[in-house]
Amino acid sequence: MKIEKFDFVHDIQKIYRKLLDSMSKPGTINNIENEIQNLEVYSSLSKEMMALAYTLLNIESKFYIENEDEKKYVKLHTFAQEKVLEKAEFILVDSKKDGEEKILEVIENASIGTLEDPHLGATLIISVDKITNEENLILKGPGIKNQTSFSIDGLSKKIFEKRDLVNSEFPLGIDFILVDKFGNIGCLPRTTKLEVKR
Repeated sequence: MKIEKFDFVHDIQKIYRKLLDSMSKPGTINNIENEIQNLEVYSSLSKEMMALAYTLLNIESKFYIENEDEKKYVKLHTFAQEKVLEKAEFILVDSKKDGEEKILEVIENASIGTLEDPHLGATLIISVDKITNEENLILKGPGIKNQTSFSIDGLSKKIFEKRDLVNSEFPLGIDFILVDKFGNIGCLPRTTKLEVKR
């Protein structure tokens, strides 16, 4: 019997296309469970988080992750450069393991870019409990016709308020990529306005 393996070319391309779809259309939920079912991860990082790391990081990328073992694993397998929080392009956090206070600290200290180089604003890759289209959040902005609804279990109202604060001076700001344990991904680019309903 043939053993299927994770395809580091085609599966990552599929994941990247789904990420682009969710980033260009905030509130759109894509699922990567099929792409990652054969991905083997020998780390406390979830398959979902590691798949996004493989997709987004390369030898030129600068990343931050708090856990030392996870940091070594990501560096070994993506060849990306580990940096302090303030200088990282990609910051990987887990809403359960890291908790609210750590995520608030990350948002507070992450790079928001400069007026000359707003693209230097960090992207947070956040593992959450569950992503659905329930109406806990109302999203408005580019890529959204009128408005759309979104729900993220595992992130508090304080976190969304802190995100809004650091994103208040466009084009400066940070972007969120969210993934849950079911392989659902959704994005909140800095241009997206949030209304918290809960």
